[in-house]
Amino acid sequence: MEAKKLKDVMPERKELYPDVERIESSQLMGKEFTLKEVNELSGKHGAFYVALVELNGKTHSTAFGSKVVNDRIKQVADKLPVIAKMVEKKSKEGRVYYDLE
Repeated sequence: MEAKKLKDVMPERKELYPDVERIESSQLMGKEFTLKEVNELSGKHGAFYVALVELNGKTHSTAFGSKVVNDRIKQVADKLPVIAKMVEKKSKEGRVYYDLE
């Protein structure tokens, strides 16, 4: 059996929202936004979400990788759209993490 090239057998990587401006999730820090749609994907470091969000009247796509944020998204995924605010918090040990309120 002849070996195939990896690029010939790997599925083509497609962007979920190619017609929407992509922003970094850090741009949502401290701001209220509407979480409109989410898709859970698997990455090199585990599960993450690609989401459609509305910020200041404009729709954007972004990715969330924080475990705490992902847990929050999982809890509300069937209740979308929801208004959320991304915040920075400190654990009892002083570790900084991101959360949604």
